[in-house]
Amino acid sequence: MPWTKQELEAALVAQGFLPPAKPAFLDSTGPISATMPHSKNEPELIEFIGGLPTSHSCPAEAVEEALLESDDGPALTCPPERTVTGDVFPNSGWPQARGFMLGYTLRNWITPRPRRGKDLSAFDQDDLANMVLWLKGLSANFPVAQKEVKELLARAEAAKSSGKDLCVGDWLRSVADVEAVVGTSPPTGPGHCTTDTCRVWTLFHYMSLAEHQGFPGAASAQEAVNSITAFITNYFRCDHCRKHALEQLGAAAYGKEQLIQKGADGLPIYFWRFHNAVSVRIAAEGSCPGDRRWPPPDLCPTCWTKSDQEWDVLYEAKQIFSERRGGELNAGGALPDEGEVLKFLERTFRFPS
Repeated sequence: MPWTKQELEAALVAQGFLPPAKPAFLDSTGPISATMPHSKNEPELIEFIGGLPTSHSCPAEAVEEALLESDDGPALTCPPERTVTGDVFPNSGWPQARGFMLGYTLRNWITPRPRRGKDLSAFDQDDLANMVLWLKGLSANFPVAQKEVKELLARAEAAKSSGKDLCVGDWLRSVADVEAVVGTSPPTGPGHCTTDTCRVWTLFHYMSLAEHQGFPGAASAQEAVNSITAFITNYFRCDHCRKHALEQLGAAAYGKEQLIQKGADGLPIYFWRFHNAVSVRIAAEGSCPGDRRWPPPDLCPTCWTKSDQEWDVLYEAKQIFSERRGGELNAGGALPDEGEVLKFLERTFRFPS
């Protein structure tokens, strides 16, 4: 009985005369030209690379070593320092500092999650469930392009309720309506973010303040946390960052539960604490000299008091990462006045009246 083409190819691959077949979710003919959206799961990436023809890939052992050998993540480039007035922490690691990141993440970060055999040209029902959770919080708590984001949410909800996939092309055409409002280039000049990290924290700070500032239709503190957690879980582009963020969220660190229970007044402080814990720990990982507590004292002179006592938020971060490089962070030097911090957040992330 003659062999089928598939059987012959399998035999030749087994004998080493042909490289392994391409994964099912790649075009089966012609040269490989594909992208793999971010994955929450390192083994998925290993499987993806391992399934490529050997001439287009590298040994699985090398991939695993690169991905799994260290929990400390990629090498960090320290931001520039600047001198600030006063003696609380005179070398700040923060520059003096909304909507660009909204459009940017919708276009570049919200992508179908890959798996073998899946058509990445469309969002499936699992993708849509995650998308809806993020868009609900975003449309309720972010003050820019509200109409356009709500239209995105309606499109995603309609696809989910119908049980149909949502084509990526259709999604991106709708995202263009958001970009028409917020632009496609980041703002520049004094006071503006220069990195995606800064911009995404700006996004979170605005969302955390919506109910506190009386924004109509704002989500509750718990709903906002659920939405932001869904974004971190499914759409963060940095696996190292996602892993550490979810570790801290899962541990309810930095007074998470108590501050959520406080509602509108507690949520902004929770994300501000989280922001500081992450920034100071990352600076410690990279041995960066500038103090990454935020806001720096020249932007908010009343937010900090010099002290030899350790700040409990940074001390908790130090304990969580005690066996990793981030555990070397300095938790002392200054203590915050969270009442003054809340006033600063209100001024900095003021909602339109």
